[in-house]
Amino acid sequence: MSQDTNAAAGADTGPSLKAVEEKVAELINDYRKSKDKPPLALDERLSVVCRQYSELRASGTDTDPYRVSKFAERFDATGVPRVNAYEIKYDLEGKDDPAATVVAEWLNEAKERAAGLFNTTAQFLARSSDTHIGVGAAKDAKGKYYFTALIFQETPAP
Repeated sequence: MSQDTNAAAGADTGPSLKAVEEKVAELINDYRKSKDKPPLALDERLSVVCRQYSELRASGTDTDPYRVSKFAERFDATGVPRVNAYEIKYDLEGKDDPAATVVAEWLNEAKERAAGLFNTTAQFLARSSDTHIGVGAAKDAKGKYYFTALIFQETPAP
């Protein structure tokens, strides 16, 4: 499902999904700036993979219970050389500002610690070594948003 098809399926009246993706990256970089970390470059190669995975989740046709743990395969399919990488996801019901809502959820350390997580998404988002981010958003026909982000450190050229 393409971005255009995805927006039509959700009868979208809000911002374009591409604009939402860009705002997510901007808000993450605002957070990184508050932690004295350099901004992440928004990488379209990764955004395409994130978007495809978000669209698959939004379609309701993803029946592979192990797909969630296969992010390395999704990342490696881009051919982007990397030192390290991680993936974050979130699904949320329609909101006026879905980008701000999903980033706030990703940064909610208290909620993650209460769930027993030792390393929080906020800690990962503030890692100094990371250099790039890909963001993908999709919206289903009921207005539910699906977000995926891949954050990574690109391997320096030899």
